[in-house]
Amino acid sequence: MAKKTQEELYRLKQDWLSDPCWDIEDTDGFEEHREELEAFHKEQSQKWEKIASDKHDANLKVVAEEFGFELPKHNKAATSILRLLKTVERLESDLGFLMDNSGIRRDRLYENRTSRFK
Repeated sequence: MAKKTQEELYRLKQDWLSDPCWDIEDTDGFEEHREELEAFHKEQSQKWEKIASDKHDANLKVVAEEFGFELPKHNKAATSILRLLKTVERLESDLGFLMDNSGIRRDRLYENRTSRFK
């Protein structure tokens, strides 16, 4: 198989970055570039992991400040609360979507609602 041009490699990488749902190094027609594509995949994955880790750390810091936790001493507690808050946000989003698509008014959601939690 013939080597691809730099422009073709660039376009492939941009396509993959916009939707990295496959192993770029296994792309048909780019067998001659497998090593370069493996290195690109690995480098990009490391960047994404770093971004996710930094975001997680920033979110932990917000939770710790909000609840008066000391990090890293209360890291487990802050992590648990962060996970719960994200779950609540996801559930609220899902509920809003369901309500919007069912015709139920959002303001009726909390009408006459009492909590068993104080």
